[in-house]
Amino acid sequence: MKSINSFGLGLYKQIADSRDGNVIISPFSVYSMLAIFAAGADGNTQDELLTVLQCNVDANELLDSLKSVVTPSDSANKAKGGSTLVNKNAVWFNPDIRLRKKFTESADRVGIQFSPTNFSNPIDAETAIDSWITEVSRGLITDISNSGDFTLPTLLTVTNVTLANGSWLNPFGEKETALRVFYDSDTTSMHVPTMYKQDSQHMYAIGKLDSIMFLVMSTSDYRLSMSFFLPDSGKSLASAMTDLGADALGALQDSVIRDSGIQQIYLPKFKLRNTFEVKPILRELGINEMFKSGADFSNMLSRNYSNSSFVSLARHAAVVSVHERGFEAGAASYAPMVVSAYRGQPIIFNANRPFFFTIVDNSTGLILFCGRIMRPVIENE
Repeated sequence: MKSINSFGLGLYKQIADSRDGNVIISPFSVYSMLAIFAAGADGNTQDELLTVLQCNVDANELLDSLKSVVTPSDSANKAKGGSTLVNKNAVWFNPDIRLRKKFTESADRVGIQFSPTNFSNPIDAETAIDSWITEVSRGLITDISNSGDFTLPTLLTVTNVTLANGSWLNPFGEKETALRVFYDSDTTSMHVPTMYKQDSQHMYAIGKLDSIMFLVMSTSDYRLSMSFFLPDSGKSLASAMTDLGADALGALQDSVIRDSGIQQIYLPKFKLRNTFEVKPILRELGINEMFKSGADFSNMLSRNYSNSSFVSLARHAAVVSVHERGFEAGAASYAPMVVSAYRGQPIIFNANRPFFFTIVDNSTGLILFCGRIMRPVIENE
C-alpha cells in the first residue's frame, strides 16, 4: 500500500499547491479510476500510468488492489454499528463497441460493474451515471457528471465511488462543544465550534513527527482511523507538509508518546465538499498520453477504436464531515473516454490552526481520504 499512499500524497500536494482554502480528496478513488484505465491501456499510455501510480506489477494485477480493501462483511458491520468502507467501480460503455475479453474478465474478477449506456442521449447517460453515484455514495456525492461531457462521440466512462464512515471509539460530548478561537493565519483568527475531550485512558494516540504533532482517532470497531497533523505554532502547514511522506505516515506508531499524562483534545467540527477537474493535475504529475488523441487503449477496446480514442476529462468530488459522534466521507471519480509534547506532563492537542488530516484503513494502512483545514467552517457545498 506504500506506493498507493505515495501517489495519493503527491496528488494531494499538487492540488493543495494549486488552490487556497480547505481541501478534501480521496486519493484511492482517483487511483481506482486510473488503475482501470491502466489495465486497458498498452504501450506508452500504459507505461506512463504505471509510472505515476508507482506500480511495478502487471497492470491486470493492479486491479486486484481495488478488491483487497473492502470485505463482504461491510453491510453486516454497519448493521452492528461498525464502520463502513466501500470502493465500487463501474464502466459505462457504448453497446456498439466491443470490449476485449481479457479486460472484462480481469475487471469481473474484482467486481467492476459493466453497464451498456446510450451516450447518444447525453441527458439519459448523465442521469444513469449520477443516479448510480448518488446511490452508492448514500447521497454524499451528487451531480458529478454533465450531459455536456458527452458532446464528442463517447465510447465509455469509468466511475469510482469510495465511502468511509465510522463512529469514534471514544466520542466527544456534545455539551463540551463550544465556540473557540482558530488562528487561520499569523494575524487573523475566528471563533468556530470546537469539540473537547479530556482522556486519561489514552484511547487515542498522540505523537510527534519533527515539527508536526499528530492525533490518531480510531473508530469503535478499530477498522478505520482518522489522523490529524498539526504543525508547531509559528510554522505554516505548507512548510510542515514538505517533510510528511508515505514513509513517515507508515511509522506513526513509532512516534506515539506512550508515557504521557492526561490527554486534552480540542478539535474543530467541520464539513466540506470539493469538486476538482483533475485532468490538469494529473498532467502535472506526468500523465499525458491518455488525454491525447490516439491514446493506446488496445487492451480494453477492439482494434477499430484502440488507437483513435482518448480520455476527454477527469473529475473528482469529495465530501467529509467530522462531528462529536464520528465522521462520514465520500468521494467519486469520473472520466469519459471519447473517440479522436513532555514526559509525564499533560499533552494538549489543540487544533486551533490549519492542519492536515487523513482517513486510513487500519488493516492495510491505505490512505482513503486526505485533506487540509485552513478555516473550519461548515460548508454545504
